[in-house]
Amino acid sequence: MDSFYIEIRKQLISASCLVIKCAEKELSVEDFIEKYNNFYYYEALDGHEANSERKKALEDLSQIIGFHKLVQEDVINNVNLKDIDGDNRSDNYIYRNEIVVRLHNLCSKFNIHELIAELE
Repeated sequence: MDSFYIEIRKQLISASCLVIKCAEKELSVEDFIEKYNNFYYYEALDGHEANSERKKALEDLSQIIGFHKLVQEDVINNVNLKDIDGDNRSDNYIYRNEIVVRLHNLCSKFNIHELIAELE
């Protein structure tokens, strides 16, 4: 196993644990968003910056990467941090309760605890 694979696997586990903590209301939405830090984009998990060796590693981790793609696209990208409670509601955004519900649903859909166990 190369160092990239080992490191990205650790990061995927860590980021997944953040999602679980927010979904289970052990971590505030604000803290989750700050700590998650656009993880999918930041780590270029779509592979656009990867060489062939790294692309292979990303392919091997595709199921949990798919989970983080949906966390990014279905949750993070739809949050308005200036109005997280929806005081000025807009159909373009999701708010605190919906964020937690979506994260919880994604964790269930992907059986995230099992995915993490497979990586450990």
